Amino acid sequence: MLAARRRWLLPLAVGLLALASLAFAAAATSADARTLVSARPDLRWNRLAAALALVALNHWAQAGVWHLLTRDLVGDGGWLRDVLRFSVSALTRNLPGAFYWSTASRLLLYRPDGAASGAALAVGVELAIQLCTGAGLALALLVWPWGLLPGAVLVAAPILPPARRGLSRVGASVVRRLGRGTLAERVAALARLPSGTILAMTVTYVAVWLVGGLYLECLGTAIGASLPARPLLYGTWVAASVAGILGSVALGGLGFLREFALAGALSSTAGMVTAGLLSVAARLVLILGTWLCGLATAAACQLLLRQRGET
Repeated sequence: MLAARRRWLLPLAVGLLALASLAFAAAATSADARTLVSARPDLRWNRLAAALALVALNHWAQAGVWHLLTRDLVGDGGWLRDVLRFSVSALTRNLPGAFYWSTASRLLLYRPDGAASGAALAVGVELAIQLCTGAGLALALLVWPWGLLPGAVLVAAPILPPARRGLSRVGASVVRRLGRGTLAERVAALARLPSGTILAMTVTYVAVWLVGGLYLECLGTAIGASLPARPLLYGTWVAASVAGILGSVALGGLGFLREFALAGALSSTAGMVTAGLLSVAARLVLILGTWLCGLATAAACQLLLRQRGET
């Protein structure tokens, strides 16, 4: 009886988090929408639609990366289940302290399978590679004088054989000190994480960051903003997004740092008012796209699992 209650309580808790996130998202989007309407920009709706499509593309790419990680660190529970859990947890990202709520909801969804500790380790690896690729790409686009390709090589340094051997040695040393408990087993799994998985994650996240720059470009052209050259524009988006992630993780949920950074960095090119509108539009479309894509993807995965009789 108790186990049955727990099976219902965990999805209920995640559902309540998603509903609370929806309420915050509705408040944020309504205010942003009023700001855009009051400014009366000459909108190009096809560009807005393209920006929404790019949000969906990045969501699916990150869901695929999550499946690779959980396959190697948790166990292959099936890509549909991993994408479903990733998509549901994405619905809680609009709460204050978004990173922590999203992580908590994801771990709750893996807890019934006894895989919460492995999922926690996967979240840590995901965050580390996301931040490393973002910081490296921002530097390559904004200040690196030798072009994007040499910068990409530096971003990929963790997957090179010497770094992998060093990680394995460190992992083996930690395992010897910890003994043979669950934590030691997880650390050992991290040390054995295949280079192919890290390479796929690195390449995917570099692509995700660049698609984010294209997303900002689509929004800028949609509202008729005067935009800087693409390296500066894309680098600004990546740097501002990295700042937003760091704010969400390290500063108690100050994810709005991305909007402040975007408005400040683009004001010299687009003007203060237009840069502010662009940052507002970026948040509005990102919230809408994440919710629409997250709900649609989660519903499709749930339907396919039911058809397979795996629910």
